[in-house]
Amino acid sequence: MKLDHTIIYCSDKIASAQFYAEILGLKEGGSHYSFEVLHVDDTLKLLFSNRKHISSNHYAFRASAKEYDSVLSHLVVRSLPYGDSPTDRHNELEYRRAEEKGFYFDDPDGHILEMITERR
Repeated sequence: MKLDHTIIYCSDKIASAQFYAEILGLKEGGSHYSFEVLHVDDTLKLLFSNRKHISSNHYAFRASAKEYDSVLSHLVVRSLPYGDSPTDRHNELEYRRAEEKGFYFDDPDGHILEMITERR
């Protein structure tokens, strides 16, 4: 069994999908019914849906070293804050735990995104 998709509620589904595509390097999948679609990998899709009231959620992505560095570089180039804790996403630090490292940052609607390196 695999997770097929998850819905991310946002204020502007097109702008949010573009943010995720640009920052995370995800492949755009166009529109599907009322959703904007991005492909995380061969099986998992993110479906973006417009909502007036949005509750913040946490989405964690495990990435190769190259993908991880690319995401961090995109944030730095755009002067977007990141941090080593879900409660401090602005200190420009990365956390290190055993064989992995990571950081947290916000999407345009305040969802907390986490990047984690693949375990060695």
